[in-house]
Amino acid sequence: MKYVRYIAAAVLLTLIITGVSVQQAKSSETAYLLDTIIQITAYGVGKSEAVHAAVRRIEEIDTAFSAYREGSEIDKINSAPAGTPVQVSEEVYSLIRRANHFSELTGGAFDITVKPLVDLWGIGTDHARVPAPEEIQNTLAAVGYQYMELDDAARTVTLQKNGMGLDLGAIAKGYASDEA
Repeated sequence: MKYVRYIAAAVLLTLIITGVSVQQAKSSETAYLLDTIIQITAYGVGKSEAVHAAVRRIEEIDTAFSAYREGSEIDKINSAPAGTPVQVSEEVYSLIRRANHFSELTGGAFDITVKPLVDLWGIGTDHARVPAPEEIQNTLAAVGYQYMELDDAARTVTLQKNGMGLDLGAIAKGYASDEA
């Protein structure tokens, strides 16, 4: 046991003397995804591959879940006329179903149908502003998870009111973190 301590101390001293640091033992990548800057860092064997795979997975999620990327599954839902069912992938449907569950649990405090309000405020744009109370009140007519119909068998999402829109940013970021 005494020799193990000496060997450990010698290895540590060697690392300090030769300048080997934790910084040299990591791999990191930064990207702008999900409307935010992400940085993934990994340590150890396979670190570069792990970082690359995590960033690619977040890119996939961003592509599928973005409310502002033309052609995304969420964009297809938001672009459909009110009352039109839109079939989505199992992954997208599952996250929408989960978000709807949280909307129900919170009585609407968490609500992915918030896109009309996000757009009104200009959140994430160069034209952000504080709208007038009457603008907010008028826009609220197009917000409400209870006006979103989910069909588990057909895996469709139907927005029942004109002007409704989904924005999964709040839940998609957490989901992407779990997936990464």
